[in-house]
Amino acid sequence: MHGKRKADEKVLASGYLGASGMAVVQARPKEQRSMADHEVSVYQKMLLVVREIPRGRVATYGQIAWIVGAASPRMAGYALGGLPEDTDIPWQRVVNRHGGISPRGDPLATDRQRKRLADEGIRFLPDCRIDLGRFGWAGPDPDWLEAQGFTRLPWRSGG
Repeated sequence: MHGKRKADEKVLASGYLGASGMAVVQARPKEQRSMADHEVSVYQKMLLVVREIPRGRVATYGQIAWIVGAASPRMAGYALGGLPEDTDIPWQRVVNRHGGISPRGDPLATDRQRKRLADEGIRFLPDCRIDLGRFGWAGPDPDWLEAQGFTRLPWRSGG
């Protein structure tokens, strides 16, 4: 768990460039890194949630937005689309509401995402979608959500 906390702090402290080349996340002093702090960027919160998606599972853009609260699925897409190529955030585990891979500006990104998911054991249906009933993520542990100040999931009552 200590390594996970260090990784979360790294996300909070690091900035990255969005598609426009503008900084999306600003560095914060260590004492301001609490998720309960309302000054933490919605994009930073989304990246912390994405880090929680386990290998072999996928979440939707809408699910990430709902957990963070007051955000749209499109904002989740922007948060992930602005990540650098060498990120350790598992961006490939976020798909659209139909279980499909959403096209990006980079024409190779769809194939790269599909390969990464297949390497994690995700199987695609003949129409290139993922069965969310089989591979969908129920969301973070309720205790983790509460500790971060995130929205509790109505469909998940226990750990």
